[in-house]
Amino acid sequence: MKNYMIKRYNCSVLYTAIIFLLLISFSYLTSANGEEEVKELWCVQAEEYGSLSRAQEILLEVRDLSLARIERKGELYSVLIGFFENELSANKIIGKIKAQFPYAYKKKCINIPQLIISNGAVSSIKTIYFEELGYSNDLYLSGARPEFSLYFPKYKGLRNAELETYLRFSSVLDERSTITILVDDVPLFTKNIKQIGYEPTLSFRVKPSKLNYIKVTLRGYFFITGDICYDLPTGNLWMVIGKRSKFIIDDEYTANNNTGNYFKNYDEHYNIVFNNSEADLEVLPLVYYLNKLNDWREIKIHIDDEPFEGMKNIFIGNYSRDIEVKDENLFVSAKGVQLFKKSLTELYITSSLKNSTVNLGDDKDRAKTTLLNMGIKSLTATGIGDLSFNVPIKYSTFTGIPKNLNLRLLLNHTPIPESDRAFLKVFLNGVLIKATQLKEGGDIYPYDIKISEELLRGYNNNLNIVASYFIDRGDCKGSIPNMTFSILDLSYFYHDNVDRKKINPIMDVIGSLSGNVLIMVDNRNMLKYGVYLMDILGKFNKEISNIDIAQWKGEVSNGYDFVILLLNPQNTQIPNTPVKLNQGRFSIINPLTNTELISTEYSDSFGVLQSFDKGNSKILMLSYYKDIKALEFLKTFEGESINRLTGNVVIFNQDIASYAVGDKYIVVYKDVKSMSYYWNRFKLYIILTIFLIGITFLYYINKKLVREKVE
Repeated sequence: MKNYMIKRYNCSVLYTAIIFLLLISFSYLTSANGEEEVKELWCVQAEEYGSLSRAQEILLEVRDLSLARIERKGELYSVLIGFFENELSANKIIGKIKAQFPYAYKKKCINIPQLIISNGAVSSIKTIYFEELGYSNDLYLSGARPEFSLYFPKYKGLRNAELETYLRFSSVLDERSTITILVDDVPLFTKNIKQIGYEPTLSFRVKPSKLNYIKVTLRGYFFITGDICYDLPTGNLWMVIGKRSKFIIDDEYTANNNTGNYFKNYDEHYNIVFNNSEADLEVLPLVYYLNKLNDWREIKIHIDDEPFEGMKNIFIGNYSRDIEVKDENLFVSAKGVQLFKKSLTELYITSSLKNSTVNLGDDKDRAKTTLLNMGIKSLTATGIGDLSFNVPIKYSTFTGIPKNLNLRLLLNHTPIPESDRAFLKVFLNGVLIKATQLKEGGDIYPYDIKISEELLRGYNNNLNIVASYFIDRGDCKGSIPNMTFSILDLSYFYHDNVDRKKINPIMDVIGSLSGNVLIMVDNRNMLKYGVYLMDILGKFNKEISNIDIAQWKGEVSNGYDFVILLLNPQNTQIPNTPVKLNQGRFSIINPLTNTELISTEYSDSFGVLQSFDKGNSKILMLSYYKDIKALEFLKTFEGESINRLTGNVVIFNQDIASYAVGDKYIVVYKDVKSMSYYWNRFKLYIILTIFLIGITFLYYINKKLVREKVE
């Protein structure tokens, strides 16, 4: 028995030794071959909170940063950002959020294979709000059959998608009224108000199809009493879709050197790296083109002297190839920037191009612009009551203020019974400009609509086209007939010519920029702020067909529709400039009341945007007073602020002030005095001096005449 126990003991020791050796070998192999999986990474802790709801609110504010997430430790919830391979990248993130989170700090994090995948594919959860898709306000839909469709692009890395919608229904709807969700025109589910309430949040998964987009439709079936003839006139058949509704997507971005993968994914951050060469000037048109190419959502542009880990880096320089993707970064030469003027479709199957050519001509007939040219495809709706379509238009659609502007609207609709009535109503910015009874239907009919120049704004016009179908009372009960109504994308605007002289407010100039545009820069210190300005332009206006860049040499170049000047104050002595910053201190005054609206004697540094004419070109000039750092305000420019740029002179620092200099106000310079200033101040001395000179002259003449007479 004793020998048996000794043998068992020896076997246990042997087994333990074998297991120990295996563990050591596994540890060695793991450290040799799996070093990436145990490598220490850095992350940034923005803040720590005692409640999950508060942490979730803060997460929304930093959601755009790399791998923003919430981690729980005991009773506390930490908002963490990113996994970074070095401290420098973590320090840069801290610098970006320090003002908002003063106690943010970096710490070491463990590499989590589920989040950082060693094969080059990075899986992350991204949130894309309706606001980012261009819906800046809540969506209001009315009628017995309201319907809204949204097209969401499907890229290669999309694994799963979830849509979370915030809805609000009219409180007087019958609780049997329903909302149906369709994905790619296939019903997903139908819920009635009794099941979900009057202010529901509907969340549902969307399975990506083989198409290159996901179409999600919300379709209502609303009633109050069941009598459509009673319900419609009340105006209480409506629903609202909140602008904070969102797509939550699981995106797996696979890193490779293909330009298609570089651009066709859900990342929204681009970091442009300067290399202190002449090619850096090309960053200005590039920033605009990047916004134009990513027209389905807003992107965020960053600039730095170094690449930023976890972000798409773009290097501009004197490279041998025009455009090349290498090590997950994009390298672009000065010539390569020109490739962004059109579409990158031809680049999507390659990693680089050299000595490439692209047709940069603008083949659009400026006197005739179809809805298709404007990116609006044929529209169709079915229902009764008001069927509404919105067509956004701005001056840039026509490269200026169009003279004698008309819309030829090509319509088709189902036949209208003799007992029923259907009307076409067209509104421009809320004003009725056309109303007519629709014809019998069944064929395409043209309707010419005169668009008044007085009602047209430079930016953000809303042309609302409404087809109204009213059925005879006797047809209401038992059946509800519908009308199908289509607007063809071959409908077109036509006009005589365009005028840019009357485009003075900065808001209108930004909305009008189109055609051939030149950017002129006097010094590299203006380059960063020019990037901010071009980023703003790219978000509000995507109609510029060509952008050239040139060094400022004291004179505005001719031959361009618009010229953007990025100048230091000493170089702003240009004819027609509303405010000449090179002349020092100034005041803007209302001459009717002699009220001083602003005086630089009591002002801190500020940035200045001005618009004026030079030959046949409209000029948009960016400069500053005192300190160039005041232009940093452009980096935080909010979309709603565009409506505050109502003058031809806009002054900004922490706030925005607009002045119509020349039309309403005048500028008085404190350091350079006009003749009227000297006259008003020294007129007594001037009169006395002139009087004495006159008396002396008369005395001399009289004395001379008397002497000649005596002789």
